[in-house]
Amino acid sequence: MDCSEIRAGFIGYIDEDLSDDERLRVELHVAQCYDCREELDEIGRLLELSDAALKHPCPVDRFEDLKVRLADAEPAPIPMPPRPKLRVREMLVRLAVAAIVIALIAASPFLIRGAKRLLAPTEGTATLGSGAGVDLPFRLPFVEKKLKMENEAAEWATTGRDTEEETDTSSSNW
Repeated sequence: MDCSEIRAGFIGYIDEDLSDDERLRVELHVAQCYDCREELDEIGRLLELSDAALKHPCPVDRFEDLKVRLADAEPAPIPMPPRPKLRVREMLVRLAVAAIVIALIAASPFLIRGAKRLLAPTEGTATLGSGAGVDLPFRLPFVEKKLKMENEAAEWATTGRDTEEETDTSSSNW
């Protein structure tokens, strides 16, 4: 017989439910096979331990005594979580940040209007320098001043006179 067939009959062998022929086959195989003998011994030890545990259950009087002691015991107090400490500085910092955020939200329409005025397109577009080819469709004071200076320099280079001097001389002649 094969080891798996013999191991399938171990429980019947221990419970003495096998016929005499089957019992004899299991005993002969176990005498020759070390692995099957070890497994049969282990099953036998496990059953002996479980029988010993069932023969000596916990006495009933101990359970009754335990119930009495539990009833007499005072319940443990429920621990309360500690109250958080009031930290004034932290609270003031948080309130200040919240006030700043609220002020920025409230002022945002006015800030947006101011930005639109600054970036509003002019009537014409200006170019930086001769041949620079950069169109600026906004009113930026420093750019307008630079353009005015460049235009005056270009006119002075072509005519040899300053535009303001012409206006001053023309007004003095009249």
